[in-house]
Amino acid sequence: MTTMTAAKKAKEMGRWTHEAETRFVEMWQQYPVLYDVTSKDYHDRVKKEKCWQEIAVDLELPVAELQLKAASLRTQYGKILRPKASGSGYKDATPRQIWIKRTLGFLRPYMSHRTSQTTLNSKTIIILQTGQDV
Repeated sequence: MTTMTAAKKAKEMGRWTHEAETRFVEMWQQYPVLYDVTSKDYHDRVKKEKCWQEIAVDLELPVAELQLKAASLRTQYGKILRPKASGSGYKDATPRQIWIKRTLGFLRPYMSHRTSQTTLNSKTIIILQTGQDV
């Protein structure tokens, strides 16, 4: 197995024009088994692989690239939906963020945000916050 050069990888990634992304999202949306975690078929790997193959054939792209693009878009959408931290300031959404929020709205019912949790004990947190041992 050969490794992909940076130039070849850049060329491969160049396929994702706005139109290509839009077409991909439209196709992805047609296969709820790929994103609807409440679906009885969501955990059926064979059905999901078949769906990815159908999209791959239509778009003439490898399944792995489509799955990577789906994960990337889903992550970006989740970040847009996440409430901003207090004091982080207000920034207008970029045209890309507006497109993602509008286009990936079909994912909203299947996404949930979890509050972050720490594995540090309370004594360690106090030390880190104050710089003093308790």
